Parts: sequence; C-alpha cells; structure tokens
Amino acid sequence: MPLKKITAVISGRVQGIGFRYYILNKAEMLGISGWVENTSGGDVKTVAEGEEDRINDFLLYLRKGPSGARVENLDYKVENTDGGEFSGFDIRGW
Repeated sequence: MPLKKITAVISGRVQGIGFRYYILNKAEMLGISGWVENTSGGDVKTVAEGEEDRINDFLLYLRKGPSGARVENLDYKVENTDGGEFSGFDIRGW
C-alpha cells in the first residue's frame, strides 16, 4: 500500500477542548506517525504519514473532531512519501 504524508490545518472551535489528544488517539489507533500542535492563531496543525487508506480515515476524524469541537475548515495537502520521517505520534506546543 502506498504511503502518504499530509499537512493539515484545522480551524474553528478546536483549541481548549482536547482536540490534540483526540488526534493523538486516532493517529495511534490507525498506526499513523507524525505530530500535532496548537497554532498561535487558534488553529490546530498536524503533519502525519501512513498508509493511504489509513490517512483517508484520519482525515475523516479531523473533519469531525471530538465532542465540543466545531470544525469550520480543514485545509490540507497530501504528498507521496517513503515514510520513516517520524517515529510515533507526538503532541507539540506550548
């Protein structure tokens, strides 16, 4: 299965409600590696890599968010990758 890497920015009501931990949980469940962080502008940003079908599932979770979230926009780009850029999935940030 081909590997894909996404860079995504999620905007709306996404900070202060556990969104990063929700993303961490879903990434670990799907076997995706990368990181997630809050941005200073109030968004959440994630970079992740994994098998194409798992990345597609991950995007569905990003669109939904945890309870209490209101995702207004999901802006992302998908790239081909050989993988191995990340080991595990981390929460970054302040």
